Amino acid sequence: MKTFEKISWQIILILFAGFFLVMNLITPFIADDISYAFIWDGEHKGNLLDGIGPRERINSFTDILISQYSHYFWWGGRTVAHICVQFFSWVGKSYFDILNVLIFCAFVFLIFKIATGLTLREMNKKYLLFIILAIYFLSPSWVLTSVWMTGSINYMWMVTRSQ
Repeated sequence: MKTFEKISWQIILILFAGFFLVMNLITPFIADDISYAFIWDGEHKGNLLDGIGPRERINSFTDILISQYSHYFWWGGRTVAHICVQFFSWVGKSYFDILNVLIFCAFVFLIFKIATGLTLREMNKKYLLFIILAIYFLSPSWVLTSVWMTGSINYMWMVTRSQ
């Protein structure tokens, strides 16, 4: 117990952020990550990799804007989130993996602020551990909403951004 008392909350956050980074690094492009790597083709039922219509991979930011314009009118909202997904599909998942750790830390701090009303200077390791364990064990599917690229950007990033 004395060892726990010597560890600061910042060290605990770094350890969990490191674990979170490893989880991100070992999670491949899966599911919607793959389809969002292609320009959305609304006239041919999107880019669901079903063999219908032409498939053109995202190769520039202009492709992302064209894709999202079509996506908005043929499929629906989440434009900001899907621009982010398509951007990381284009530039590479490793950039997402690093940024996702920072978003995760911001998410933890946001939960702390909303739950306690305290400033970050008043953070302590008990609060931090409770928040992190709640995210990991009480979320219906923390892998899909925290580690999977499309899920994380849709469900964790947009919540953190909107606060």
